[in-house]
Amino acid sequence: MNITFTKYPAEYQNHSTGGSAWYSPIWMQKDGQEHFVINHSTAPKSDAWPRDNLLDVQRITKELINNEGTFFCFHGKSPFDLIHFMQEEQCKFEALTFNTSLNGYTDIRFNLDKVSMACAYRVYDNTVLIDWVEAALKIDASAVHAALARCKEKTSKTDGLSKTLIDGKEILKPVSVKYRDKGTLAALMDSQGRLIGFDSSHVYHPTGGMTAVNSIAEQESPLTIGAELYLFDAIKIGDNTYQIDTQTA
Repeated sequence: MNITFTKYPAEYQNHSTGGSAWYSPIWMQKDGQEHFVINHSTAPKSDAWPRDNLLDVQRITKELINNEGTFFCFHGKSPFDLIHFMQEEQCKFEALTFNTSLNGYTDIRFNLDKVSMACAYRVYDNTVLIDWVEAALKIDASAVHAALARCKEKTSKTDGLSKTLIDGKEILKPVSVKYRDKGTLAALMDSQGRLIGFDSSHVYHPTGGMTAVNSIAEQESPLTIGAELYLFDAIKIGDNTYQIDTQTA
């Protein structure tokens, strides 16, 4: 399998809590699709940590090449070595979470109860994800079931905003969203004309702009089942250009 990576031009971001840095998104090309991996971040000043995460980028891309683009470890033991370790040490999960992304992956994060260890993985392959979940269920079924239960379908609506969990295939449309203060940004729209976001205050604008949203929209199943999304009502103001109805995102 041919795994390649593309590094897109850096964008400067100023974060009030995490410092300022240049972020260059790294995307993986696999099976004709593109998936976000990680940002290569460099800080011009000492107000962000780490100042340069190039070693992490190199480690992660090497790991993805070696396992044919199925997963990588942010930190901690590799996923199945960790299961074996938990069996030997009789550990349980703490704060286990599953978070899915439109960019084609699921993040798994947790701590362990008997040892000081935090683990985080990004999984791109559903077979690997299912195998890991099944193995984890044998170790700590209650924690795994509780984490999965948080992905049950629920809906709430306020001021042109709806919150939902994806329960099937969705067709997405790449569009542009115009803001009074931020200019025009690339976004994704569902089949009912609503803009997609991951929290209640922001429409999702992936790093990589229109190239990124086109890549996501071209995927056969761009929305991962269980992904929690916020959907924003929009008003068409031009050719494939929209404005958020409430202008709150």
